Amino acid sequence: MKSIIEFLSGNYNRAEEILTNIYNKYEFNFDINYNLGVINVYQNDYKVAIKYLIKALFIDSSKSDMVQEMIYNIPEECLSEEDLEIEKEKMLADFSNYKKVFPRINKTESYIGKK
Repeated sequence: MKSIIEFLSGNYNRAEEILTNIYNKYEFNFDINYNLGVINVYQNDYKVAIKYLIKALFIDSSKSDMVQEMIYNIPEECLSEEDLEIEKEKMLADFSNYKKVFPRINKTESYIGKK
């Protein structure tokens, strides 16, 4: 919620900082990726924006209209179809190589069964 308030106040850097901290814990959350993409579009950092927007699309394809609408806000001269395809391929490779693991307390102990 704080990031939305900062964003609406025009404090894009602070909004991004808040979301990046959350992203480090929940990198596969649609809303976090989408909102980081939106913030970067508003900051004219289109290459970073597209990374987050495509990741959001991979996370929840049912919201593709919303993501594609934001991608269409990126000026054509700033992002070619080729750039878009390269980012999609990179993201697909990242997802196919990703292995889910349970959070660990340290190298030998997991949180499973702990209260």
